[in-house]
Amino acid sequence: MLARYAKVLLKSVFTKGVVKATVAIDFICNARCKTCNVWKHHDPGFKFEDFERAFDYDKFVWLTITGGEPFLRDDVWRFIKLFFETQKSLLTVNIDTNGILTNKILEQVRRMLQYVPDHGNIVVAVSIHGSKEVNDSFFGVPAYEKIVKTIRELKKLEEETQGKIAIVLSSMISPYNSGGAEWIVKNSEKLFGVKKNRIFHPIPIQAINFDTFVGVRYDYDKMPDELERVRRMSWIYNRIYLNVAKKSVEKDGYAHTLLPCYAAKKFIYINYDLKVHPCNTLPDVIGDLREETLSEVVKRAVKMDYTSCRKCLCNTSFLSSLSTPRNLLKSLKYLF
Repeated sequence: MLARYAKVLLKSVFTKGVVKATVAIDFICNARCKTCNVWKHHDPGFKFEDFERAFDYDKFVWLTITGGEPFLRDDVWRFIKLFFETQKSLLTVNIDTNGILTNKILEQVRRMLQYVPDHGNIVVAVSIHGSKEVNDSFFGVPAYEKIVKTIRELKKLEEETQGKIAIVLSSMISPYNSGGAEWIVKNSEKLFGVKKNRIFHPIPIQAINFDTFVGVRYDYDKMPDELERVRRMSWIYNRIYLNVAKKSVEKDGYAHTLLPCYAAKKFIYINYDLKVHPCNTLPDVIGDLREETLSEVVKRAVKMDYTSCRKCLCNTSFLSSLSTPRNLLKSLKYLF
């Protein structure tokens, strides 16, 4: 897993132009997380045929499917088929899920697997934010036992397919699940067989993103101690990411990246309404796939400059910051 991740990152760094897109395929959710209000909305997202019609760009190395909760749709497998059939450089597709819909997730993933080539794989990122009590308080619904079942069943499928699918955990560090991320790092291998190099730790975003986030000012001043504890237990990527987060919180009292961001130039975000944004935290519209093709949008996007934007520290923005050789080397100073 670590070798594949390094390959994806390095190929992204040394490939010119837009190499990654996050696609939000719906705007509905069956959880009520305290850092998000998507559950207040009920938009099933665009029609697959409309997306397919505009999806004519073929230089992606890495694609992400997200929502809302993407597995509330029945056609997630069609995106996997489209992506691997049209993208000559594509190495991986990762799918974000809250893990609640165990049977539907397994059914969809099994169907996806028949379209994954030998050189590619699917990464399913399951959200879990602490022990049962902490996790369910964060989710706002009784989800822990369903999530645990999903992770364990997906691990079995990973073993059966010899790595064609990989399971990772997404464990938030926030005041709403204090101590939860640390608990996941300590217990994930024992509980699920998931090693710490399969755990990612998103930091909540204080900016309002398309009206999807709560919009409150998070108590980041309560987080540095936990950031440091989790950082010391983590693998190389998390050590860098969490150290940047800790230093930014200590400096300014809110989370933002300390490195220039290459949103639009290297990474883009396609929203559930087919509008294209530079990333998943800025509401700027740089294109609309209902009116133009993705290639036309990308041609315009690569000329845009968001390197001075350092308003957040979500994983996507941080990866965008690592997307040039200079920044990748510069990031190593945050390893220790």
